Amino acid sequence: MHATSGFTQHTKVVLFDHDGTLIDSEQVHFTLWQHVLSRFDIVLEQTFYNDVMAGMPELQNAHDIMREFQPDTDAASLTAAKNAALDEYLQQQPFPLMPGAIDAVLRCQRAGLVLGIVTGGGRHSLRRTLQRPELQGVFRVTVAAEDVPESKPNPQCYLQALHKLGVTAGQAVAVEDTMYGLQAASSAGIACAVIPTEHSQDHDFSLASGRFTRLAQWLDKAGVPG
Repeated sequence: MHATSGFTQHTKVVLFDHDGTLIDSEQVHFTLWQHVLSRFDIVLEQTFYNDVMAGMPELQNAHDIMREFQPDTDAASLTAAKNAALDEYLQQQPFPLMPGAIDAVLRCQRAGLVLGIVTGGGRHSLRRTLQRPELQGVFRVTVAAEDVPESKPNPQCYLQALHKLGVTAGQAVAVEDTMYGLQAASSAGIACAVIPTEHSQDHDFSLASGRFTRLAQWLDKAGVPG
């Protein structure tokens, strides 16, 4: 892949993914799912989580679990149990930030770019991140799983963000960490760079404008002032 940042002379908007891009949450999600599934004597392996579940909304995770493991329950109940476990976690602390996340966000803001977050995760988790003092008032738009009928890899979340901001896909660039988020952005017509985590490093990123190892490297490539 010839790495490009996805930025062009028309770029006005940067749309950040949340889980795995701004916050270091995937290992917590994996551990919480392991805890929920242990009640059904199901052992969730890291490989299955990475290949199938990482970057997807909880309800889709639950459907995939039902298909693979056939537990004596239903997808709605699994989702409720996972959300309850997540709520308990978030009452104690927000997810840790990804390395360089704050610097990257503020760097884009200083450059005069309009910022948004488009996540396949829930609004509760997003709200906890936005309570951080350094991020308050920074993002012009946020779209979470509850805001659309179908979340990533469906493009509705990105299309809604574009609509709320009143911009075209050609005026925006996205950054994601999974192929599901990449598919959502690309299907909305938005150029998308990827910064994989250990959970998504083997995903298919052939649609990406470029693949990078950290946010700062991506913004350097884009020529966004440091």
